Amino acid sequence: MGSVLKKFWGFFEEGTDAEFSQSSPACEPVEMVYGEIQPARTDRNFIDSHNASSFAQTATQLRDLLSRINSEKLQSQEQLRSLKSDFNERMKSLELSVEDLCRWL
Repeated sequence: MGSVLKKFWGFFEEGTDAEFSQSSPACEPVEMVYGEIQPARTDRNFIDSHNASSFAQTATQLRDLLSRINSEKLQSQEQLRSLKSDFNERMKSLELSVEDLCRWL
């Protein structure tokens, strides 16, 4: 039992390559499970790579849409600032006109 525990700790201390190259009996179940999982992962990777281009295209479209929305928002903010500035100038002019009228009365 002690040698199995030492191999177990050695596996983590030395790295996976050293332990798998020796192919000890303690590692065989891991290798067998890995061999069974690998083909399924390949199929899933094919499906994922097939969908990856679709996801990338959707992400690009969303990024472009967000950029357009931000641009429109920026333009709206600039228009709002311009409107506020124009409004403030007109209000100031109106106040001055009212002050002038009050002086004449």
